[in-house]
Amino acid sequence: MKALCCLSAADTERDVRVALRLRWPDAEVDRVEDAAGLMRVAGSADVVFLDDGVPGLQFVRDLRAAASCGIVVLSPDTSEEATLQALDAGADDYLALPLSPALLIARLGALLRRIAGTTGEGERIVRCGPLDVHLGRHEAFVNGNQLRLTPTEFNLLHHLALARGGTITASALQRLVWECDEPVYLETLRKYVQRLRKKLTQYPTRDLSIVAIRGVGYRLAYPQDTNRSA
Repeated sequence: MKALCCLSAADTERDVRVALRLRWPDAEVDRVEDAAGLMRVAGSADVVFLDDGVPGLQFVRDLRAAASCGIVVLSPDTSEEATLQALDAGADDYLALPLSPALLIARLGALLRRIAGTTGEGERIVRCGPLDVHLGRHEAFVNGNQLRLTPTEFNLLHHLALARGGTITASALQRLVWECDEPVYLETLRKYVQRLRKKLTQYPTRDLSIVAIRGVGYRLAYPQDTNRSA
C-alpha cells in the first residue's frame, strides 16, 4: 500500500505514518510538499492524506477529477457542514483532528477494500441491461463505454447492480458503502447518487437510470429481461 501525505503539521504526518505501519508494516508513506507536487504524483498512490494546509475544496475536486486514488481529508473542524463539503468535493473520507489511530486504521481499511473491489466474487461480471459491472476489476461499462468512477462511486454502483433492480434503503446503502452508521452520510449518499446519475448519462440510454424511492432508498432501473451475470 502506498500513501502520500500533504499535511501542514508534522505531528499529524507522524501520527498517520505510525498508524499505517501498525496495520500495514510494509506501507510506503511519502511526503509531498505542496498541492502542485501532489497533483503530479497522486496517480501512483493508493491513498492521499490532505489537511487544511492544502488550498481548499477546489483542489480536492481537481484531484478527484485527475486521479482514482482514495482521498482522506483530516481537519480539526468536526462540524457536519465541513464534513459534507469535503465529501461532496470528492473526498472519500473525512477524519477529525487530533487523529484517532484506531479510527484511521478502520476507516482506511474500508476505503482500501472499496478501491481494490474486494467482493469475494473473483472476476464476476454483473450485467444490468446496458450496464456491465466487473466486480473484481473495479470497472463499469455502459454499452461498452468505460465509466470513470471514483472508488466510492463504483462501490455504490456495484451494490445497486447486485440488488438486481430491487430497492435498497438509504440506511442500508450507507452501511454498505461507508461501513458506518453515522447519519451524516445519508445526505452524502444523495449527492453521490446525483454524481453517479450524471456519469451514467455520458452515454445516453433510455434503459438505465437510478430511481429514488421517496422515503425509502434507491434502485437501479433497467430492462429486466437482460438481467444476467457472468
